[in-house]
Amino acid sequence: MSVSEHYPGETKTNSDRELPTLPSSFSILIIDEDKTSRNLMSKALQKIAPEWRVNEADSGEEALNVVSNSDGGFDLIFVDEYLGNKPGALLGSDAVTKLRAQGFGRLICGMSGSDAHASFKDAGADAFVFKPLPFRPAALTQELSRIISLSSSA
Repeated sequence: MSVSEHYPGETKTNSDRELPTLPSSFSILIIDEDKTSRNLMSKALQKIAPEWRVNEADSGEEALNVVSNSDGGFDLIFVDEYLGNKPGALLGSDAVTKLRAQGFGRLICGMSGSDAHASFKDAGADAFVFKPLPFRPAALTQELSRIISLSSSA
């Protein structure tokens, strides 16, 4: 499996082009120990796709529980690599490995401020992005479209 990678500020389309259309119904889980990061990402997602369901988890352990108890699951999971410094806490890539072992077959996108691309790829993630994600509506729409398109090319 090839993991798609993206760097902040990198643009693959001209700004003059029409923005891609996002799905009308979509469910996302954001896994990040930093509440501010989760809130910013959640608000940015709700701004461009208000009908989407966005859930949050602050640890890999909580995410595993949320996913196993969710009705209908999630279409896309964003997971940060460093999920706190509690002894025994899962790294994001460890959470991806466990999610895949539990049978989660939909999109997973690893994210980190450092290069954790290889860790996420080895764990079974579909994509990787460097944090911070773009929060401008046009840039975030393009990035989400890129990640979502991976599910049809897998």
